[in-house]
Amino acid sequence: MPLPLAELRYIFSDYDLATLRLPQLHEYRFHLTETSMRDTKAAAGKVRTALAGLPLSRGQNWVDLRGVYGLSDDGNTINTIGRDFIHYIDTHHPSDFAKEFWLYRALSQASNPITINAHFNRVKNLHILLNSIPHAKGKTIFNNSPTSNKILSLSEHLIPFPKALKKFFSLPNEKIEEFALLTDNEIDTLIASLGPTEQGLDPVLRRIKGYKSRSIERRIYFPASMMILPTVMRVELTGIGPLRIYYPYSYFFTYDQFINYLNQVGIYNVHNY
Repeated sequence: MPLPLAELRYIFSDYDLATLRLPQLHEYRFHLTETSMRDTKAAAGKVRTALAGLPLSRGQNWVDLRGVYGLSDDGNTINTIGRDFIHYIDTHHPSDFAKEFWLYRALSQASNPITINAHFNRVKNLHILLNSIPHAKGKTIFNNSPTSNKILSLSEHLIPFPKALKKFFSLPNEKIEEFALLTDNEIDTLIASLGPTEQGLDPVLRRIKGYKSRSIERRIYFPASMMILPTVMRVELTGIGPLRIYYPYSYFFTYDQFINYLNQVGIYNVHNY
């Protein structure tokens, strides 16, 4: 299979590749768990360690607990969200998706400026992504298959370059998958094929290559959480359905997926009008 060098040049044709700047990862990721702690299970373990009065192994853990997970406000102390998070886990024994949904919702309602800003950036970046995906491709991109999760991970790296993101999703489906399924060795070969005026793509490709968790299904958790949140809030307010997939998420998830996510965070009376 030939490397998609021509397609790569097409995707970035609106940018000056000699001056391309790649922002820090935290500026453009939309999901929660790409940190030194990796997932909510590890985050919960750090909270339990701190609540037990034991020292955390690295200072970075407190940085992540505060700025990424919103479980610490100042200094080296666990906040109310962190304590409530542990209570939720111990009481409900939720799925991994339900744990992250709980955290996303808590972050959206938080008063800590750091937490508010982190949540705002995730929502903004997700909207940039959603606005770039043609509606006809939405359910394929978000079907939670190994390939779709790789596509989401790769496309997250294009969020700082919205014109490139739109061109990426304008490619035929098979070309989109080719990009997402590139191996590390193939990415190295692609980097070596760049011309002298295209070196701005080097750090982009290296970050994609270094994204070791790029196939993990957690990439889907934030979009799914944002999809079901309006319905969860409506059901909790009224006590009944109907259960609706709200725009624009109706273009990206099937009804069965929608119900599956809802049933992980609660049990609802499903009916249609």
